Amino acid sequence: MGEIDTRMVMPEALVQALADVKKQFMSRLVPSILEIEALQSELRDPLKAPAALERLSFIVHKLHGLAMTVGFAELGRCAADLDLRLRAILSELENSALQVGLADALEDLMDQMEDAVLA
Repeated sequence: MGEIDTRMVMPEALVQALADVKKQFMSRLVPSILEIEALQSELRDPLKAPAALERLSFIVHKLHGLAMTVGFAELGRCAADLDLRLRAILSELENSALQVGLADALEDLMDQMEDAVLA
């Protein structure tokens, strides 16, 4: 896990570009984990929750888009599921039932992110 499969014949420039994207992705994981943790505490404040959900959605959407590309399939799947969930929550902010289990889903995502850092 975490390795880019270059067994297919790819131009060297593409291989290097993917390696660069993966390096940038990896360098952003720890700061993103810390930001997600901070945003989790803001979810408890009704005045801050909508903005926190918007920011979480942005972070998770980016993870979803890049994780699989750089070789972290499980992290990508976890982020994809959470991306859909956050979009649903944002579309119905007054429906608090949608937020049940969100903290656990965020913890699962952060666990996947930590695994990627250690890979």
